[in-house]
Amino acid sequence: MKFYNKNHETLNLQRYKCNYCGKTFQTDFRSVVKDNANITNELKDHIVTQFQEAHA
Repeated sequence: MKFYNKNHETLNLQRYKCNYCGKTFQTDFRSVVKDNANITNELKDHIVTQFQEAHA
């Protein structure tokens, strides 16, 4: 995953299992990165802003 002002980082998602029902789930990163994306929302916004400024 690419972060703004950082290099490429590999993230490992922690999976959890409910002791009561057995359902598994993982940490929700939707506030940081959209589903199936490999760049963060912050980096995407920065790219869009730079593009708009360059073409203004």
